Amino acid sequence: MWLGLLLGLIFGIGAMLLLKKGFIIRWYIWLLSALAFLSLYGGITHYVGSIHEYEPTAGLYGLLVFVCIFVILAALAFQLAWRQNKPR
Repeated sequence: MWLGLLLGLIFGIGAMLLLKKGFIIRWYIWLLSALAFLSLYGGITHYVGSIHEYEPTAGLYGLLVFVCIFVILAALAFQLAWRQNKPR
């Protein structure tokens, strides 16, 4: 529960800072960012659940898969936002 609140707080503060600075963020960039954070949240909860069930190897492999998805989606969202707001 606390992890979801913490990630939501981080995502919300980041979104407010971007909007306050005047960045133009399209809807698909928000969608990619939300999917990236959901992937990170899913990976952490999978790892914690696997540790509670005494399966640390499965937890680490699952975390690795979810973090790879997070990195790909977050990098794509960052790159799209960067190119859209690049000074011309």
